[in-house]
Amino acid sequence: MRPRVAGVAVALAVGGACVAQPASNAAPHFPKGTPYRSARATLTHTGYQPVPQQHRKPNYYCGVDPDEPGEPDLCSIYPEVIDCAGTGVRPCMFAFERKSDRKRLVVTTYGELTSRLMVSGTAWQPLR
Repeated sequence: MRPRVAGVAVALAVGGACVAQPASNAAPHFPKGTPYRSARATLTHTGYQPVPQQHRKPNYYCGVDPDEPGEPDLCSIYPEVIDCAGTGVRPCMFAFERKSDRKRLVVTTYGELTSRLMVSGTAWQPLR
């Protein structure tokens, strides 16, 4: 893994996920397809906090899906979910805050089921 940033990068393995921690202000990187639960565990162990969101009702991503018995409620398991698309591979966005400087990170995922969410990317969220 070669981060494209100046400085030294250290690979950390926590909870089975590997994340590059660049010495600069680049966002943490997870290989595409990393299970979200592993990426979330890595982020929380390296100084990031999930940022719970206010979920408007009704929406199509919170609640138990009657077509998927046994699947947990996404918003109960991951209250940091910002939004999800209602079609296709159901891409979702999740919010984190770095404790050291309160910088916001958004993790984007894909996967139709809560139990199968995979990371597709990360980016800093502009402050408003």
